[in-house]
Amino acid sequence: MDIENYLRKKRELERKKEILEAKKELNNSKHNISEKPKAIRQEPSNVDSLKEEAKQGIQDENKVMKPWMIWNLILLVLVVSLFIKAYYFPLYGDEEITNIIDEKIDGNMLTGNTVEDTSLNKGNKDDGTAFQETPEETPEETPEETPEEEHIPGPSFSIVLKDNVLGNFDSDGKMDGNILVIEKTAYYEDAIVSLINEDALPIKCYIDRTVKIDNNFDGEYESLDISLDRFSEEVAERQSADIKDTLPGEIEEGSYDGKGMLFAEYEARCYFCLDAECDTIEENTEEKEKALMKVSMNPDLNTDNDDNGTDSAS
Repeated sequence: MDIENYLRKKRELERKKEILEAKKELNNSKHNISEKPKAIRQEPSNVDSLKEEAKQGIQDENKVMKPWMIWNLILLVLVVSLFIKAYYFPLYGDEEITNIIDEKIDGNMLTGNTVEDTSLNKGNKDDGTAFQETPEETPEETPEETPEEEHIPGPSFSIVLKDNVLGNFDSDGKMDGNILVIEKTAYYEDAIVSLINEDALPIKCYIDRTVKIDNNFDGEYESLDISLDRFSEEVAERQSADIKDTLPGEIEEGSYDGKGMLFAEYEARCYFCLDAECDTIEENTEEKEKALMKVSMNPDLNTDNDDNGTDSAS
């Protein structure tokens, strides 16, 4: 038992000794590591001194003028001197310049060209006559042709003339092949102008009316009335509009005494609308249609030529 205790204590002492030696080595290694940064921190002073020496050497080198700098300076002086000479010292003197101008003038006179001279405008001192310049002929300016606006296909519509009671007039302005006769009234008040819009867009139409009157039924018209834009009408898509009119109305040329053969022509100019209210139209879409109407007003009152009757205007 004593031997075992002795051996155990011996091993414990050896372990403690090993532990102490290990701690000592560890402390020595830490001390060496902490001393290295100090040495590193001291190195920049040497680097700074080297940088200063290099910078000083470059400055000393710049103070010395290089050969290429000398050549550049010489070239600059030459260029400046040539410029000054060309600018301030002309190639020709006054006499040489005068001779050159005289040669130019003589050459122009030989070839037929005239040179303007202010002395010529002052007149000839010998005879006192003034020099008159011939005005130069300026070419006539031709007016530029303005391109015409391209026509756009307009609305599809028709204009029909009809009597408020009896029906429509045909293409010859008659009703069932006969001229309409109105009696016991000086004015025909049942005329209807009907506009039929066959298109799928709203249109706006302006109607001109021309009325001719054969006062004595002799086949010649003595009175005339032309009304431009007598009517204006807006027609919705696929709809029609009727306008009531009275013939002959006010006469512009000639006279009307309540009788005569009336020849009325209506021309409608229609356009597509650009807005819902039809305040604006597309003028390039103009389309025209015409219709005729013939009315015999009080033929029984005609005393000048009874034999002609209504057949003279048929």
